[in-house]
Formats: sequence, structure tokens, C-alpha cells
Amino acid sequence: MAIYTETFLFTPLPAGKDGTKLRIAVLVSPRLSSDDLASAEADLNNWPDARDWPSISPTWKVQVQHGGKTVVFDATEIKDAAYDFATWQQMFPGTSKVIPYQPDDKSKAPIFSYPVKKVIDTAKDLHAKVLKGHRTEFPSLEALEAFDSFQELKQAANQGFTDEVVCTQLGGPVSDSERGIADAFGLASGFHGSRACSESSSPVPHIDSISPTSGESDGAETVTIFGSNFGFGSIPLFDGLEATNISISAGEDEISCKTPAHTTGKVNVFVRLGDLISNGVTFTYTPDTDPK
Repeated sequence: MAIYTETFLFTPLPAGKDGTKLRIAVLVSPRLSSDDLASAEADLNNWPDARDWPSISPTWKVQVQHGGKTVVFDATEIKDAAYDFATWQQMFPGTSKVIPYQPDDKSKAPIFSYPVKKVIDTAKDLHAKVLKGHRTEFPSLEALEAFDSFQELKQAANQGFTDEVVCTQLGGPVSDSERGIADAFGLASGFHGSRACSESSSPVPHIDSISPTSGESDGAETVTIFGSNFGFGSIPLFDGLEATNISISAGEDEISCKTPAHTTGKVNVFVRLGDLISNGVTFTYTPDTDPK
């Protein structure tokens, strides 16, 4: 004989106040289940509480927790008139067909997590760099792109990188200590986004090296970037500034370009292809040998 179970979920919702009294609306969600998995449907009569719901008068209490204290209040149900049991019976007769609630089997669902500490540390690092390097005005988008932490965030948003990270994770768990910030967001994106390991992901540009590794600050230095996946429209970025005179090899493994002008010092170089961004390499701007 089948066993029919009635479970009612009560969700409190704010509903204003009346003087010094708070009002709470309660959303009641019935879950009518059965252990008879072979039955596609059953009569409502098998769940008597749901069938006769208007005749049930529950006792309401409200529990408030604040700090280490817990207080329980007796609550009064507010209603303009008695529940209309006859109308309920007409709307939901005992012969109404019910498809029993069956919870989804989550026992084999993959669980993805990310290192919260590293996400927080990255946010702090970005704030510190902005405050240190831009005290009087907000940084430009190009300046933000030059930050290593920001590049990791952009890399984490790449679907190709996300697929790679998630596919790796499906092979077994990896300790949080082994993950960077990009891994963290890659996992989160893989969990909430499109299916990983698909063949439709665009390849992410990758830089192996750059030659020469330095040039004068007035720019116009011809450099060659070696790597892979340098598709049509790839743009080298020097500290967020776009290079000029860009030429991409037929094999999409070399980019020749001229550097933009920049102050002296080390900068990060990336290759952008649409919304995809490569890994970074270092290029050093040196003082002009023939300043004007």
C-alpha cells in the first residue's frame, strides 16, 4: 500500500506594520509526495490536510534571534472573515489529480567551489593599487588592464579558460591552495555558465615570448610576439595601450608590431582577440637615446 506524505513549507515575508506591531505574510507551499514511484498521479483525497486546508487553524509563533539572544513571540493571524471552505472544496475536489512531488536526485551532482580568501585578497590588492597609483583621479580602463590581478579576472571570464579549468576539476578535486584567482572564477563560471568541455570554445591567444624585450620610451620600436592562436584582429597591448603597424603571420603564431610611447619602466604585454585576453609577458621601456 502506498504511503502518502504531506509537507508544508512556510516562508515568512515582510508585510509592513500596524503601529508598533509588525506584519508578516506567510507563503505556504505544499509538497505532496508518495513512495509509489510507479504512479504518475493520484487523487487529492490521499492527502487529507491539503484537501481540507481551510479547516486547519495553526498556532503561529515568531522566533527572533539577535546576537546570542533568542525570543519567541505568540503571533495572531489576521483575517477579515472565516476561510471559505465550500469554495476551496469546489476549486480542489477530492478527485483532483495530483502528480506526487519527487525531489531531484542530487547524489551524483558535481560540486564546484572556489577559494573565497583569494577572491577577497584580489579585491583588496586591486583597491590598494588604485589608491597607491591614482590618488587624485580614477584610473582609466587601460590603466586597470595593466594590473596583474585585473588580467587574471579577465582571463577567468574567458570561456576557453573556464572549460579548461572545469574539465581539469572533473578529473578530481584540487586543493584551494593550488588555485589562483582565475581558477576560482573559472570554476564559478563553469558551474553557472554553459557546459564545459564543448568543442565550440574559441582558442585563447597565448604568448610564449617577445623580442626584443625592451625598447625606448618614445615608442615605434619594432617587436615580434611569438605564441599561438593569434587570430585575425589580434591586438598587442602594452600597459593597456594598443600597438600599431600590426602584422599577423599566416600560422597565427607570430605578431609583428610597433610599440606605443610610454614612460620608462617595466610593463605587461598582452594580446587581445575580441573578448579573449592572453597571458602576459614583460617589456621594459628604457630612456630615449636621442630625446627631442
